Amino acid sequence: MLKLSASFRAPCPLGATVTYGGEVVEVDQAGATATLAVWAELDDGSRVVDRKPSRA
Repeated sequence: MLKLSASFRAPCPLGATVTYGGEVVEVDQAGATATLAVWAELDDGSRVVDRKPSRA
């Protein structure tokens, strides 16, 4: 893995269920890397990690 970064923009309450997700945005065959968009949200749908491109 080259780099995967995410910053929580809100606290996660103790005992909360956090759902993480992501999608492949781009694949660089020559560099053997992919750009991913990752996020995390609480049960109420509020995002605690915004969708942000990261390279892996």
